[in-house]
Amino acid sequence: MPNVDETVSERYNPLLPNGTRLFVVDGPALGSGYDWYRVIVPGVTRAGGEPLIGWIAVADSKTGEVWAQNAPLACPPAGTPVPVADLVRLAGDVPDGRVSCFGSVPFTATASIQIGCADPSPSATQVAGWLAAPARMTMRLTDEGSTVEARVHPDLAGRTACDPQPGGRWSVTGHFDDPDAASCGLAAGTPAAAELAIYRCRSIYVVTELTRARPLRSSQPSDAQPSAPLS
Repeated sequence: MPNVDETVSERYNPLLPNGTRLFVVDGPALGSGYDWYRVIVPGVTRAGGEPLIGWIAVADSKTGEVWAQNAPLACPPAGTPVPVADLVRLAGDVPDGRVSCFGSVPFTATASIQIGCADPSPSATQVAGWLAAPARMTMRLTDEGSTVEARVHPDLAGRTACDPQPGGRWSVTGHFDDPDAASCGLAAGTPAAAELAIYRCRSIYVVTELTRARPLRSSQPSDAQPSAPLS
């Protein structure tokens, strides 16, 4: 819980400008009659170049004046395929809008793909730290000029080739806010550095399923077999 004693508090230093985008990592916590949230401020950096991390009160409990509120994100409809262009937009217009929109709920995007394997044995059983850099297996999704970088989940990496069949389009299913993001802060030197590492890992798109996408207008016979996982 934040300390709001006037003699030691930094609650007015710095004073964030109107319109500053925040990403909530904890809260609410009640202190001195205020609801406080711990936030990361991607657009405001400390002297070392890292984003500002701290507690903010969202409203004045005495006057009712609102100091922080939800930002409109225009999230894609739930349960429908998500265009790659929307993933790019949500990452650019609002810091980490993709995590805010989707949370950890899986969704599917259709794109051409490029797989990269930094580890010479991508199917190895050692998966510790797979979400932190350097990644064992990465994926680049491209569709109509929009590109998104992703990591391949170890369960899929163990049965996915580094040299997929060339060309074509793929149905890529994945999620943000992977549970293993918590492990990204284990090697951090300070609590603030751990929070920042976890925050960054939560914003990574994690691919869990990959299949050949069906063409929009298929000429396949009615007994055609469904597309198979990439192997």
